[in-house]
Amino acid sequence: MRVVVVGDFPRKADEIEGGVQAVTTYLVAELRRLPDVNVEAVALDSWGGPPRTEVQRGVPVHFVPISRWPSRLSNWQNARRLAARIRELEPDIVHAHIANQFAAAARRCGVPWVLTAHGVRHREMALRTGLLNRIRGWVVRREEFSLMRAARHLISISPFITDVFSGELTADVVHIDNPVDEAFFEARRSPEAGRILYVGRLIPRKDIKTLLHAFADARDACPGLRLRLAGEGISGLEPSGYPAELMRIIAERDLAQSVEFLGQLDDSALIGEYEKCSLMVVSSVLETAPMVILQAMAAGVPVVSTDVGGIRYLIQDGESGFLVPARDHAALASRMTSIVSDAGLARNMGERSREIAAQRFRAPDIAARTRDVYCKALSVPS
Repeated sequence: MRVVVVGDFPRKADEIEGGVQAVTTYLVAELRRLPDVNVEAVALDSWGGPPRTEVQRGVPVHFVPISRWPSRLSNWQNARRLAARIRELEPDIVHAHIANQFAAAARRCGVPWVLTAHGVRHREMALRTGLLNRIRGWVVRREEFSLMRAARHLISISPFITDVFSGELTADVVHIDNPVDEAFFEARRSPEAGRILYVGRLIPRKDIKTLLHAFADARDACPGLRLRLAGEGISGLEPSGYPAELMRIIAERDLAQSVEFLGQLDDSALIGEYEKCSLMVVSSVLETAPMVILQAMAAGVPVVSTDVGGIRYLIQDGESGFLVPARDHAALASRMTSIVSDAGLARNMGERSREIAAQRFRAPDIAARTRDVYCKALSVPS
């Protein structure tokens, strides 16, 4: 079967930024290995230039220039351009990732389509302040619900998705976890005492402020702790002063010698961080099924995370990691301290994390289950 995956893809194969790019990259690479699947990808090129095609992990990724029209007109134009490119490839089925312009493009193509919803966009928008963001949030909610209702075949990466859209879905819903590249399962753990890792963007939704205060409390209890933050930047929708606020906290809590900003890392460097950290910490106020948790679990890393969104469906509290309330820096610090001060606990949690990941997140298994969804959508015996 000819499959076109439309979604967010990295500019270059080794420059993955964010969880959705990781999912699409790992998934198409494994779909390509299936003998009865011919897969190509279509994505928006946010970096400018003419249409281009780049082969990533053996899969052609066709980049369509992003529209520069204002706001919603831009989204309409993007969906139109994406759909035109998809039709040229003459797919049997289209698999869209994210209920936005990618799903809108798939819907236009006149062939069966599958939707994987990543996150809950209208809830993310609701966290942003300002009148303009409130207006954007209303538009996003309307679009997101419309596309979720329109989908006839939906892959849910977390029960959190179906809980949020309960009563709105008409689709045949299949729960399939996100895939993790095999390289993360091959990580060789050699944790360094007191080395704590954060992976993700430096934005308010990730609540880096609470993380910094929690780390400062944990360091006071266990001198010598170090926090390494892998990720960078904020989007145009985020408050421009957020990085400065983080630096103010670092100065006030005397963290300059204990906190290191690593910037964006490729998979190889990221695996190296997972191998050496004592634990990974997630401080978000909203998440669905963050890839960084899946990757850390595959690498055998214990995770301390806020109990928000779909995270409770990933971490077994007290067995593979710890869950704490959002915005509670004292609870976060306490659980971080519990792991860094008990090597046996950290080891057992890491081993349990890897066991769960092996059962749920291996990319070849995820690709095979995704293929079954395609066959069902096409009414082809799997």
